[in-house]
Amino acid sequence: MFKRIGPVLASACALAVALTACSGARHDAGLPSGAGGAEPRGAGSAPASFHLVPTSPVAGSGPSGASGPYRVVMSDLPREVRGARAKPHPEHDRDQVNLDSSKWGLQPTLVHSRGVSVREGDVPRKNAATGRAVTSQSRAPLNATVLGGTNIDGEIDVTGGYNGTYLMTISDAGYVDVLGAAGLVKRVSQHNFYCSTGLPACSGPGQGAVDDRITYDPIGQRWIVTAMYLSSGTGKTPVILAVSQTSDPTGAYNLYQFSACGNTYVGDTDQPHTGFNNQWIVVNASCGTGYPSTTVFNKSNVYAGGALNLNSTYWQFVDPVSSGGNNHDNPALTYAPSESREFFTAGTIVSGNAAVLYSYLTGPVSSPTFYAGVLQVMTSFPATGPVAVDAPGCTGCINTFTNGVIHSSTVAALNTGPTAIISTAMYGDPANARSTQSVQVSLNTTTVAATSLQFAGGIPGAGVLGSEIAMPAVPNTAFNAAILVYGRSRSDYYPGVRVAQWNIDGNYMVYVNELQQGTMLPSAYNQGRWMDFMSAISPVPGTSQMVAGGPVAIPSTSDPDRSDYFAIFTP
Repeated sequence: MFKRIGPVLASACALAVALTACSGARHDAGLPSGAGGAEPRGAGSAPASFHLVPTSPVAGSGPSGASGPYRVVMSDLPREVRGARAKPHPEHDRDQVNLDSSKWGLQPTLVHSRGVSVREGDVPRKNAATGRAVTSQSRAPLNATVLGGTNIDGEIDVTGGYNGTYLMTISDAGYVDVLGAAGLVKRVSQHNFYCSTGLPACSGPGQGAVDDRITYDPIGQRWIVTAMYLSSGTGKTPVILAVSQTSDPTGAYNLYQFSACGNTYVGDTDQPHTGFNNQWIVVNASCGTGYPSTTVFNKSNVYAGGALNLNSTYWQFVDPVSSGGNNHDNPALTYAPSESREFFTAGTIVSGNAAVLYSYLTGPVSSPTFYAGVLQVMTSFPATGPVAVDAPGCTGCINTFTNGVIHSSTVAALNTGPTAIISTAMYGDPANARSTQSVQVSLNTTTVAATSLQFAGGIPGAGVLGSEIAMPAVPNTAFNAAILVYGRSRSDYYPGVRVAQWNIDGNYMVYVNELQQGTMLPSAYNQGRWMDFMSAISPVPGTSQMVAGGPVAIPSTSDPDRSDYFAIFTP
């Protein structure tokens, strides 16, 4: 079932050719500003658990005498679920639609999950040759087809998508790379990729793309790329959305620039998270309190290269879960074609235990309604913020830059028919010093039954360095199975990447296996910021295979002690 073809070099500059220029691309330079700009937008009438506080816009950033923007205050979020729709800003006079499911109503819903705790060392390995579980915890890598090998330039923001033929990723050397089974296919600098149409963000000093996220949409058969674009001295940090015009990642892209926090916002943003479903592409960014951190695009419109018109082809919502720069709300990657709702997950800690707060978009494609914090799943797993773990030769030295942000959430169809929201987040584990854990939650969107699993290092100094999760496009097990990909480090293991299979129905880990282990102790800088996030798992369309990647402590051409490693495998 598994076949290793060996590492493929992806660093030879002689192989690099520029991606096709983004001909026919669009940008929204003509979007209105000031009084007609993208004021923060709420999402409906507010029940008693919300109260609305008008607040003045930042000086000089809005129309004189404006009564908004409005900010939505949750009195004790996240201690209680404050499920509601926020009052719309006065400029948005469109009526809001009602909820379409009694299970996701306006009344706050609290769900306690069925939880199991698992230590990584107790999970059997899977023998790649026989498919049977074995107890040996040897470090032999998973027998998989390597995409790019260990020579992709390392990046602390690990991202990548796969469409069954091509892997598209970002390297730390500042390139957008497209790789196939034989290695590097095309390469272009990030600047040329995002700036081929002359977007306003690309002018001025200090510009550069960061926090890129790349995913492949198998429903629309397009590539979706987002990045924050730094531009010194502007007081704003715009975000760029690029969507491919076909399923070919080496072809042309439609490019859009937008203000992720509304046109009246002055200040930086950070870590834009990107999701999609069959109707929308959604970007959630870090913004100041009361500003619209969630931007929703009509997916068909941007795929066709259409213009951006506020409240017609794109919308902006104040998201109280992300209010004040927490940047906790993560829009899910929705791989279930029939699911028209777009769900959000926010990993948090409530009364000392890990929890997940859920929000969602619903309604017609041209009239979305946003419901913030409608449901909270409580687990029984004690948790803290992330902590530094061990590596061979150092104690408490390998740290991440997660800020408690949930790393991954996807929506997939279960074997039994309904869809489930599957999420994972990394926390500190107070059971052991210098130890971390990942907490997985599966929530059935029809029954609202939740299952949770704690996956812990289990000893002092051992832990998870970021995690992400997805289900195969075509199930190959009788049970509902999710694949967890996670960074790993401990006193006898250089930072690397592993994969595990979670039986959601039985709620246990079936096996754990190596993707790639590191070979060295990273330098002091990389120890302190080993990764910011992982967004590099993809179900291979039409198959049971998965593609996953992560950072490993192996030298690359741009980093003396870090590479990104991607492989395709059959769970």
